[in-house]
Amino acid sequence: MPKSLLLLIFLLFNLSVYSQIYDLIVTDKGDSLVCKIDSINDATVFFKAKAQNKWTPKYLGKEYITSYKIGAFRKKEIVIDSETSIAINPLSLKINQINRNLVFASASYLIFHYTTTINYERVFSINSDARISQSIGFGAGVIDIEGKIVYGTLNFLRGKSKHKLESNLGIAYISEEHSYGPNFVTLYASLGYRLQNPEKRFMFRTGIGRPVGIYAGIGYSF
Repeated sequence: MPKSLLLLIFLLFNLSVYSQIYDLIVTDKGDSLVCKIDSINDATVFFKAKAQNKWTPKYLGKEYITSYKIGAFRKKEIVIDSETSIAINPLSLKINQINRNLVFASASYLIFHYTTTINYERVFSINSDARISQSIGFGAGVIDIEGKIVYGTLNFLRGKSKHKLESNLGIAYISEEHSYGPNFVTLYASLGYRLQNPEKRFMFRTGIGRPVGIYAGIGYSF
């Protein structure tokens, strides 16, 4: 292979890698701007910021900049607001931007019995970096064909980014022929894994609980 062709491949590879690395400017207002810094002098930082899928030349006086870093992160490590070029991720996401409502369907299985339910959750408490949240939930559905279940739970989520440990505790009312009787109230508890990105709509969950058994579900947040 000619040396010129090898050099061209090398240059294209490096250009591609560089294009996937972004610089960071943190303003005095606390915004994290995803950008490509062009030059810096004693008073000003010149850079390109992305807005509406176009890189536009901009500049900021250093008096408006708290800090800046070249090669701060790769493209896959962040989410960018297309209108403002502000970095959005679970550690910088403004709390009022997080979807606090969730509807989802779940199916579960326990010793020859299956349960299908429709559920609603509402987040009422969340910490500053979105790693810990609490919500209240309600669900209703059927056990096998004729049985019915209604429950209310207090839900806890723990975890970085989109990977969460979920635990739920509450009370369930069940209408089904059982050794306890045709109608009874029992403890509802579960522990499992939840995939739920604070910036996305989709949710997936799976785990094991009482009285439903092994469960899995998908949902939509808003």
